[in-house]
Amino acid sequence: EVDRLRAMVRTLAFETMPDGVRTRDEALFTLGFAPGARPGADTIKARYRMLAAVLHPDSGIGDNARMAQLNAAWAFLRRN
Repeated sequence: EVDRLRAMVRTLAFETMPDGVRTRDEALFTLGFAPGARPGADTIKARYRMLAAVLHPDSGIGDNARMAQLNAAWAFLRRN
């Protein structure tokens, strides 16, 4: 079951950006929002928490690189 979940996460999760998160649009993409979306702070926070629960390495199906990029996106959006 865990292997199946890992495969689903790899398939559905974003691909990490080689240059990291540099813009608001890239940060929103990392959080799974459509291009041009302008979600509010509460929506962004809820999405981050949901994705962090799945992508965190301790979840059993998580991924270090994706979690690091998710954290970078969250930090970018909190600053900007």
